[in-house]
Amino acid sequence: MSKVLLKNQPLVVPGAVVLVSAGTMDGPHDATTIAWASNMASEPPAAAIGVRQSRYIYGLIKEHKAFVINLPPSSKLWELDYCGTVSGRDTDKFAATHLTPVPAEKVKAVMVAEFPVNLECEVFSVVPAGSHDIFVARIVAIHAEEEVLDASGRLDQLKMGGVAYGAGTYFSLGKALGRHGLSQQVKK
Repeated sequence: MSKVLLKNQPLVVPGAVVLVSAGTMDGPHDATTIAWASNMASEPPAAAIGVRQSRYIYGLIKEHKAFVINLPPSSKLWELDYCGTVSGRDTDKFAATHLTPVPAEKVKAVMVAEFPVNLECEVFSVVPAGSHDIFVARIVAIHAEEEVLDASGRLDQLKMGGVAYGAGTYFSLGKALGRHGLSQQVKK
């Protein structure tokens, strides 16, 4: 099989796209769309996001050492896209999108009320990575609407209707393919 050598680019696609919020209720706050988000560790739970230093939210995260990863339902795609295309310096994104900021319980940040899952994150490391700095954070609280949980209390991605992003295009989750460990139960 022959392959073509492509130009170097971020190409681990599609990946989760999330709405990150930061700042406080009584001070400046913002929400921005982030396609550079990932789980980093399971014990203790940790996540990372990549943010350009020029973004308005970057300063809010640095100041409060906290942010919230709001997992979007596909029904909020317009709001998700809007928050990634305008600057919080010039626009109150919450007012423009009719999203509701609510205070996080454990960190100095706001959460988005209309998004079914919110992960409160406390920054413990910032790693320069070129065009973006990577904020690595402990997940210190998780809020989830009961409607997006399965019978055992786990997040059901298909009920939530999560959003992925790659090469300039948004994708929705379609169907579950199997649970972790399936290779140990089914011989190929």
